[in-house]
Amino acid sequence: MEIEKFDTQFASLAGKDIYIQNAESGRRGYTCIGCERPLEAVRRRKNPDHKSYFRHIVDSKEKDNFKCDFNVRRYLERLVEKIIIKQGSILVPPVIKYPDSGSFEPPLLLQEAKNITSKIIKAQQTFFIDENGKIQSGAKAGAQKKNYYIRPDLTFYDHNGDPKLFIEIVFAHPIDDEKKSKLIHISIDTIRIDLPVVDREKLKELIELGQNTNWVFNNEEFYTDYLSITNTGRKKLHSLAEKQREFQQESFNCRAGRIRELIRTIKQCLESDTFKEIENQLRSEVERVGRLAESAKSGLARMEKEEKRGLYSEFEREEKKLAESESREQAASAELKCRYFVLEERYSRKAEELGEEESAIRRRERDVFGAENPFESLPRRTAGLENDIQRIKNQGKVQEGQTIQVGPEERGIDEQLEEFNRIETRLGL
Repeated sequence: MEIEKFDTQFASLAGKDIYIQNAESGRRGYTCIGCERPLEAVRRRKNPDHKSYFRHIVDSKEKDNFKCDFNVRRYLERLVEKIIIKQGSILVPPVIKYPDSGSFEPPLLLQEAKNITSKIIKAQQTFFIDENGKIQSGAKAGAQKKNYYIRPDLTFYDHNGDPKLFIEIVFAHPIDDEKKSKLIHISIDTIRIDLPVVDREKLKELIELGQNTNWVFNNEEFYTDYLSITNTGRKKLHSLAEKQREFQQESFNCRAGRIRELIRTIKQCLESDTFKEIENQLRSEVERVGRLAESAKSGLARMEKEEKRGLYSEFEREEKKLAESESREQAASAELKCRYFVLEERYSRKAEELGEEESAIRRRERDVFGAENPFESLPRRTAGLENDIQRIKNQGKVQEGQTIQVGPEERGIDEQLEEFNRIETRLGL
C-alpha cells in the first residue's frame, strides 16, 4: 500500500493540534491525530506549487500493512463545529431575490445580513419527515432509508426546541442536487460555509467575518415572487457575486429530486399506521352515519304514517259529510239534467205546435185578406170598416123605440170586425 496517501496537513504536538504551515521541517515530536504514530514535517518553501505535508514514519516491515483512519475533511468539519458552538452565533448573508434567468432586472434585497444566535446548537443531527408529515430527529432516522433523511453539520434551534437553521460546512465536496432537494423539501433555512484548509485561527476569522458563507435555501426567498415585490420600494442591488445566485437557483435535477422526495413522503404517509387508522375511523364513521340516516328515514316514515292516521281519524266525520253532500249534489245535478231534458222536449213540442198554429193563422189571414200583407192592410181595412159603420149609423137613424133592422151587409161587417179583433189579440197588436 502506498503510504503517501496517508499524508496530512495536521498533526499533534505536545497535546495541541498544529497546521503544516506553522510547523518546522523534520521529526520534532509530531504525532498523527488519528493513529498517533510519529510524523515528519515536509515543508516546500522554495516552490509554492509543491504542497507541504506531514508524513508517517513507518519502517519497511509495516509499510505493506500500514493503515490510518485520519480524515482531514472530517477533522476540519469537527473543528469548525466546535468554533461555532462555542461562539453561539453565526453571521448569515443578506437574503436576495433574483429575477428569472435571462432577465436584465436587478436583484432585490429582502433581508440584510444579520447574526443568528441560539442557546441550543447541535452537530450531526439526523432529521427526517415521519409518516404524519412532521419533521423529526433522533436515532429513529437510522432505521430509515437513505433517501428519507438528512444530516446537516450543525443545527440551530429556537426557544421551542424546533430547528431554525441548518449549516453545511464545505471543504471539498459541494452540496449535490439530491441533498439540496431534501433541504427544500424539509423547508429549513440552510447556509453553506466554503472553507479552505487553513489553521484554527484563520478558520475562526473567516467564520466571524461571514466570508464564503452563502444561502443554500431560504424560505422567504424561495416563496417570494419577484414580480410581486418589484414596486414595493425594495433595495436594488447592482453589484453582487453570481455565486450566491448559482447556489439559490434550483436545477432540473434538484427539482426532480424534490418531486421524488414529495412522492416518497406521500407514499409513506399513505402506508403509515396513523393514516390507516384515520382511514378506518372515517370508514366506520361513514357507516355509522349511514345507519343513523337509515334509522332516521324509517322513523320519519313511521311518524308520517301515524300523523296521517291521526289526521284521517280527526277529519273522518267531516270527510263523510262532504262525501254525502257531494252525493246529494250529484243527485240534484242529475235531477236538474233530467228536468232540463223534459223541459227542452216540451219546449220543442210547444214550438212545433205554435209553428203549426201560426201556419194555420197565416192560411186564414190569406183567406180573409187575400194575398196582401195583413200587417200593412189591416189598419187600412179597419179604417174603412169604421167609415162604413159610421155611414150606416147615419143612414139608419130611427126614432126612439123603433127597432133597428140590420141587414146582411151590416152583419157581415160585424163578423169581419170580430175576426179582426181576434187576429189583433192573437198577434199582440
